[in-house]
Amino acid sequence: MVDVVLGAGLAWAIQYIVPQASPAIYIEASTTLFLVILGLVFPCAVSGLSGYFPAGQAANLKPVEAWRYE
Repeated sequence: MVDVVLGAGLAWAIQYIVPQASPAIYIEASTTLFLVILGLVFPCAVSGLSGYFPAGQAANLKPVEAWRYE
């Protein structure tokens, strides 16, 4: 949840700081509920899948074979 707040705060800060530094540049930042949900669900799905598949392969090994590779 901290990453969502940090990202929205950073977008807000850039939206107000950049035009003051260079008036010719206009940036509009928007944070929608879809982007917040996507930002929370996608990393959870990737980390879950990256843990699930190696665990599934390890579950099919005998303990002696699993220790042999270390």
